[in-house]
Amino acid sequence: MPDHRAARLRVGDLLVATPALLDPNFEHTVVLVLDLDDNGALGVVLNRPSTVLVSDVLPGWDDVVRTPDVLFQGGPVSTDSALAVGASMTYGVDPNVEPVGFRRLYDDVGIVDLDTPTEIVAPALTGMRVFAGYAGWGGTSSSGRRSPRGPGTSCRPWPRTCSAPTRPVCGCGCCAGSRASWPGCPPNPPTRP
Repeated sequence: MPDHRAARLRVGDLLVATPALLDPNFEHTVVLVLDLDDNGALGVVLNRPSTVLVSDVLPGWDDVVRTPDVLFQGGPVSTDSALAVGASMTYGVDPNVEPVGFRRLYDDVGIVDLDTPTEIVAPALTGMRVFAGYAGWGGTSSSGRRSPRGPGTSCRPWPRTCSAPTRPVCGCGCCAGSRASWPGCPPNPPTRP
């Protein structure tokens, strides 16, 4: 019998923990899916800012990140490493050209190579967040189906064509608590029509 709770995931989806999820690593979290293949998935927790300033660990990048200019706790895996997610202003200009130091994931959202000099990549970005660690899980098939590891739900950013880092509004409204974690969020985001 098929598991009707299985969700079809894609890069850019938001995984939102339900109150029944008791794992302290993911309790009350919103995770942005960054990569997905047959071996599993990788994402970052959006709504866990730390007290560590980006300037304390990555000098020069503090002018690129949006307020608050702190590291975010991206998840329980590799917490001693940094992963940057940003939005490029070149989306839609030429789909075959990506800025140096930027790898597009979906729409205008991508991974920023923190080894690229800031003066090269920063002019192409409209915002960025730096995450210490990431969330990862296995059991994903090539169809994008996964077996839930705990109570949670997935949703698509709304509208999909909007930049998630600059306007994270979920169509189902379940990710309202994550708004403060994205750069450039409006104080009163639009509601679903």
